[in-house]
Amino acid sequence: MRVQKFGVIGGGSWATAIVKMLSENVGCINWWMRNEKSIEHIKIHRHNPKYIRSAEFDVAKLELSTDLKSIVEKSDVIILATPSAFLLSVLESLNQESFRDKMVVSAIKGIIPETNEIPAEFLIKRFNIPENNIAMISGPCHAEEVAMERLSYLTIGSPNAQVASIVADALSCRFIKMGLVPELASSHFLVSRCGMGAASELMLSGKTVAAEEAKELRLVDKVVAPANLLSEASAIAKSMGENPQSALAMVKGLIFENMAETDFSLVQKRELAALLKCYESAEHKEAIAAFLEKRDPDFKGALER
Repeated sequence: MRVQKFGVIGGGSWATAIVKMLSENVGCINWWMRNEKSIEHIKIHRHNPKYIRSAEFDVAKLELSTDLKSIVEKSDVIILATPSAFLLSVLESLNQESFRDKMVVSAIKGIIPETNEIPAEFLIKRFNIPENNIAMISGPCHAEEVAMERLSYLTIGSPNAQVASIVADALSCRFIKMGLVPELASSHFLVSRCGMGAASELMLSGKTVAAEEAKELRLVDKVVAPANLLSEASAIAKSMGENPQSALAMVKGLIFENMAETDFSLVQKRELAALLKCYESAEHKEAIAAFLEKRDPDFKGALER
């Protein structure tokens, strides 16, 4: 695969931290800043004069400029790290052609005040950027932690696994990990899903997991080509959504409620109670009627009648 050229838009603390991470892996970083004096300071003193002054750069790797069009034009992956309140004014000189065939990564929190949209939604509508070319960067790390080279974790999200992988590989370094973090009860659910050994390795190593390995570990159920992702997901959702909605809700509730339950008699009591509720539902009556009349059931219609 061709080496991707990275561009960073922004001159604040988070943009500075992102450039610091990229400089560990990327040979040349195109960096747009609004302030010409800040650019000259970085070239001479190797640090941002206004933000995270402790973060030093190898200036030989930096292509700094106040010319936004030039920075965007010579970059394959563009990371936006400006405050959301200023994004519209920063990008006003660009058009849809500026972002053609570019990967665009939002490292921006909040909404665009002028349009009341999140950054990804704004970029799609304003510049017609395909969803598969967009990714997002979020915490839990902070810019100051990156500057001090403390071990931190980032989360990369994208509809396109290839885009997410490119960004993750560029940002991963000795003090930044892209992996699984034991939070939001993942230390419980991951063990249930993958087993003690695999869960321990994933969380203790923080390693990046490729798609096929994730399937083997049962982190995911299927691996599909990016072009087929939406159709495959829609087909699965349709196969589930055609079933009675009240029954689906009960089944999901039972799975999570009983997953760690050690009292099997209690598990059976919960299942029986749910089954009796289903027998009394309009959807159950519709299922019986459809079977006797040899037709497809209309569960939604049964609820509306």
